[in-house]
Amino acid sequence: SISGEQVLDAQAFADFYPEDVVIEFRPLEEMNPPQLSYHIRQRSDGRILVQNKPYVSGEQIEFSGVAVNIAGQPAVGDTFIVESSNRKGLLTGLEDFVAALNQYGDNITDKAKLATQTATTLSNLGNAQSALLETRSSIGARLNLVDSTLTANEDSKLTIQTALSSLQDLDYAAAISQLTQESFILEAAQASFARVSKLSIFNYI
Repeated sequence: SISGEQVLDAQAFADFYPEDVVIEFRPLEEMNPPQLSYHIRQRSDGRILVQNKPYVSGEQIEFSGVAVNIAGQPAVGDTFIVESSNRKGLLTGLEDFVAALNQYGDNITDKAKLATQTATTLSNLGNAQSALLETRSSIGARLNLVDSTLTANEDSKLTIQTALSSLQDLDYAAAISQLTQESFILEAAQASFARVSKLSIFNYI
């Protein structure tokens, strides 16, 4: 399968768009010495773009400003189709539409081409709108997360400030005095309990 599509030369790709290509792996004996190779041709008219190119496993296959990878190990006779996306840059699509308006005449053939270009432009505009809506939705979700985080931080800040205020308002001298007094009372109670626990009925006979 095809993976890792990448545009290497934007201008070459723009000139080639929206053609699809076919990558076909050829018989080993077509090369000297025999080895696996491939042709690349346009899908629409069969025009050869790349011929008898030796295949090196793991290396990208390049054509018309584009590079792709073949997943797995291809074999003789394998054919892969690389289809161009219907999506196109918004400004590029509008430029193509303006060029079509200036280029095509009033004859039937040109009107058909203009209708096709118009449909493509409208499709690109719809794709751009969908992308904008998806981006806005994604940004909105991230903003909600940021707001939630800020709220949590404010709550934590308030808790810390309350605790700090309690510590600052504490009368340390009074607190130590009260703690010392309570310690004395506790020690006296423990001593009394220890003395009482040592008594038995024989002490009163």
